[in-house]
Amino acid sequence: MINESEQIFWLIDAQISEGRRDDVVAIMEKLVALTHASEPGALCYEWWTSEDGARLFIFERYADSDAALTHLANVGPHLGALMGAITMGPLMIFGPASAGLRAAGASLGASFAVHLGGFTR
Repeated sequence: MINESEQIFWLIDAQISEGRRDDVVAIMEKLVALTHASEPGALCYEWWTSEDGARLFIFERYADSDAALTHLANVGPHLGALMGAITMGPLMIFGPASAGLRAAGASLGASFAVHLGGFTR
């Protein structure tokens, strides 16, 4: 059996509120710059929209639970602005989440996936 990675990842799937796309872009620019500059454990932090611009997808991957918690602490002060511009869908967190990450994720309404098999390179 191949060992499970310590990496944590999630995909945010949200609806962008009517007339709020420019707000989402401004928030994205701020959070991408902040995350890139201050979080070496953030391995992937990419924002996408559907072709019609109505849905937002944010794919995030972290070295481990500690790196994911660092990210949540860094972006926490900006989440209110983001939540005011989107309607969140379900949040599923993948990877061996620590107790601290489980508590933080639960406060965001997250569910957790259990590793079944496969590999990470």
